[in-house]
Amino acid sequence: MFGALLRGSRRALVALALAVSPAIAQSGNPAENAISPPGPGKHTPEILAELGYDKAAQEQLRADKVV
Repeated sequence: MFGALLRGSRRALVALALAVSPAIAQSGNPAENAISPPGPGKHTPEILAELGYDKAAQEQLRADKVV
């Protein structure tokens, strides 16, 4: 499709540029994340609990610097 436009007339290329230009003009704004990603270890206690580690075992893993 684009190859035909590139080989086509100047009018076709201008029409393509006009069709795309609003998206290009608006994309100048930097993207922002609405929510920051979780920090390292944020969900570790929940995951360890799901894996069957009780509070004492989790504390031992922290004391041994495993997590």
